[in-house]
Amino acid sequence: GSVTMLAQAVLPVLLFTPCAATEQSSGADGGDAALADGRARREAKLVGGTDAAMAPPVDYMRRVLLPTLRGRFGMDCDAALERRGFFPKGGGVVRLSVAPLAAGAGLEAMRSLPHNTHTAKLEIVAFDAGVASGKGVAAQAVETARDEMVRILGSDCPTFTTRVEAPDAPANRSVSGGGAGVHIRVMTPGSASLGAAGAAEVIELRGGNPVKAAKEAASRAAAVLAAAGGADADEHLTDQLLIFMALAAGRSEMISASAPSLHATTAMDVCKQMLPACAFQTVALGDGRWHITCEGAGVKAAM
Repeated sequence: GSVTMLAQAVLPVLLFTPCAATEQSSGADGGDAALADGRARREAKLVGGTDAAMAPPVDYMRRVLLPTLRGRFGMDCDAALERRGFFPKGGGVVRLSVAPLAAGAGLEAMRSLPHNTHTAKLEIVAFDAGVASGKGVAAQAVETARDEMVRILGSDCPTFTTRVEAPDAPANRSVSGGGAGVHIRVMTPGSASLGAAGAAEVIELRGGNPVKAAKEAASRAAAVLAAAGGADADEHLTDQLLIFMALAAGRSEMISASAPSLHATTAMDVCKQMLPACAFQTVALGDGRWHITCEGAGVKAAM
């Protein structure tokens, strides 16, 4: 299974379950580090696929979701990628670390921030691992994604940085099988210090087609930039933030770059069933973007 899907399920549990500094975590093989106030930091070892089809890739979680949770909800959370895992055997390892809320405390509400897509920045990162490494796949993916962004956006293309992960990086060694991917993060001035405003998902290159994968990633990133006036989240980030909006106290809001997906509408329905006090509202802004608000249930950490 996908470790990032597991992480989405585990994150709220770790966040709202405080424990004493001497208590051990429920992670597969690790304990918790003590925080300054005596609480124990929750840690979980997640094993499975890190870059699987039909699931958020681990780089999206590390570079988009977690920075957004830190910046917009005040969460103290991080993830360390120890080894990538690919279909069909998986075997990837990610260590998730969360500082639980203090007893009786809750999440901050999320606020939408002003954006200016004309001064946004792009970060293009690619990797190849296992049997895919050493063949120039990642370098080709970065070059293609860069050229495609320039082709699509022309003179409106933001400044960008590019990076190719070293094939011998610890996470790219000793993997079962192999794979490659390219990730494009879009950072707007309004949220640059808080995390990514949008991103294109990693595409696993099972068929060894870095050109196709990079073009698809560039197209998704360009769509985020094209959202008139900017956005707080792309389609996939919107899906993943809704549960935290429902748990938070007060009115959370965000501008999504696209209409709520089926994942998003399902998540809102499930949240309302499990947290009757929360209430979502979605409004089309007429330019492709949607304004999503939530009166949160104000869940508090156990005493």
